[in-house]
Parts: sequence; C-alpha cells; structure tokens
Amino acid sequence: MKINTTNILTNTDTDIVKSKSTVLEDLGRVRDGSTGKIENGYKILEIAALTKEKKLPVSAISRVFSPEEDNYISENRETLNAFKSLTKNFGNKGIRTLDRGFDNKRLIGYFIRKNEKFIIRAKKNRNVIHKGKSKNILAATYEYKGKYSMIFKKKNKKAKTVKISYIPIELPAFPGKELTLVAVFGLGKTPMMLITNITSDRKIIAKTILKVYLLRWRIEDYFKFKKQQFDFENIRVRKMKSIRNMNQILTLVIGFIGILSEKQDTTVFIQEIFEKANAIYDEEKITFTYYRISDGIKKTLAKTTTGIEHLLPKSEYVKSQQLSLFKRSYYRAVYIFS
Repeated sequence: MKINTTNILTNTDTDIVKSKSTVLEDLGRVRDGSTGKIENGYKILEIAALTKEKKLPVSAISRVFSPEEDNYISENRETLNAFKSLTKNFGNKGIRTLDRGFDNKRLIGYFIRKNEKFIIRAKKNRNVIHKGKSKNILAATYEYKGKYSMIFKKKNKKAKTVKISYIPIELPAFPGKELTLVAVFGLGKTPMMLITNITSDRKIIAKTILKVYLLRWRIEDYFKFKKQQFDFENIRVRKMKSIRNMNQILTLVIGFIGILSEKQDTTVFIQEIFEKANAIYDEEKITFTYYRISDGIKKTLAKTTTGIEHLLPKSEYVKSQQLSLFKRSYYRAVYIFS
C-alpha cells in the first residue's frame, strides 16, 4: 500500500502480557490494558496507515521493546525513533494522528522541523499562547462555546451532536509557529482539545480535523484483532529476536488481510472468502472485516490436504555446489518468492 498526503497515520502503545513467564529474554513490567494490573510482558509500539477507501489499518511500523533491554532509554525515545523510521521510509506524507499520551514538545518539534502534518490530542495541563498571552489550554478553550455543530455516530451507532471551535494558538516552546486548537464540546465533561499544524482560512476545516482524529480508534480494533484472532500473547519463543520475528510475520499476514479487505466490494474472490467464514458474528466483527477474511482463509486452507505446492509456478531447479542441510523444496520456495 502506498502512503499519500491524505492517508491517516495513527499509533498506539500497547502490550503483550506474559504473567506466568519468568525466563523470557528482557522480560519487563507492563500495565495490562485489559485489567489495569502491572504484569510481566513487553511493550509494543504500532504505527498504522488507514487505507484510502475503507479506512482500515495496515501496519507501517511495529516494534516490540522492553525497559529491561540494555539499549533502552525511554518510551518517548522509542516513539521518536519509530516516527524517524516512518519519515525515512515514507517521507512527510500522511497525517500523524496521536492520542494525548504523545503530547510532548520533542515529538511536536520533530513534526514541525520535518514539515509533517499532525493532529495531537492535548493534555489538560498544557500551556498555549493565545491572543499574545500564555495561559492554560483549558482557559483558552473555555473562552469559546463552539461555533460549528457536527453530528456523528459513535462506535455503538448512537448519534452524538457536538460543538466545535477553531482557535489560532502558538506553543511556548515554538513561538512564532502558527498552530490551531480545535476544541470539541459535548463528548464529555471536559472538552476534547486537538492541536494541529493543519491550517486554513476556511474554519469548516475544524470538522475535518475532528473526523480525522476520531478515526484513530481503528488501530485499537487492529491490535485487538491481532491479539484475539492469532492468540498473539501465547507466543512460545524465549529470545527477544525471535519474539520480534514472530511479531513481524504476524504484521505481514495482517497487512495482506488489510489489502484484501480494501478490495471487498470489487472482487468476487473476497465475497467467496466471506461465504467460507463463520456465519455468526457480533456487530463489531461484521464491521471490522479482518475477522471474516481470516476465518474464511483458515476454513478454505483447512480442506487442502495436499498442500499448496501444486498451485505455485514451476521453476527449473539448479543444484548448488554449496553443501546444505536443507532439502531441495526449501530452495524452490526461496526461488519462487524471491
């Protein structure tokens, strides 16, 4: 999948919990997102791009790390390094969309220097420069009541009406750099506050910024699928390199499923996969089609008793002079997929 200027890039930090394990390499302590308890495990930083049509997440960066590693410095450093890798591979294309846990001046400064578009949910204790004065971001927000109305459907399909204001600001760490504060009233007791460097003379862009940010929940669905459908936390390897390799393989598999999902309305092949899948799903799994495609592929391949070698293109085998411990079929596979 190619990333262009309109792709939404969103990230999350999550975990693999291994509460009963004691001998895994660099095993650290993490907060279990499901229970809130501190358990043995690993942290995972994931950055995903949403597809153009269906807004489905396909991983661009996926890294397993642990505070117990010798070269570990901090989570902020891991996050910054991940976005540097994103820039190296994809340039400044896309809109980086981050939750308030990533509201820090080092990351914002990086996006500004690299001219990368971003939307970050702000923390309540942040200060901004508003109308030439430094003040708490909430104080600046409460000077407005919401000029625009917007109706959208929440994940439970219930309609919600919110009010939105578009507020020009600067940050004390970056004086002279014009930014925008989009204040959203009606989602909770405290307004949602989004800081962005996407500016426009048309104030209606505030609605667009909110819509883009609200799509970031897709990555939560992505990682829930990764854990549940493939039993990711039940990995049985000990070395950190092996754990990262397993994560990388699984990331590629889900990426393939994401590409198939994007074509679900235009390809008969995908409809046939859907027919093979389980007939009964809850609403969430019907909406997030990765489950249906995964089940459909599994059930299709389960009936294949002879393997898939006969489906692969034939290639002439040239015997190597190098001594090897591997069988001829291994070399054929390498040749075909290289």
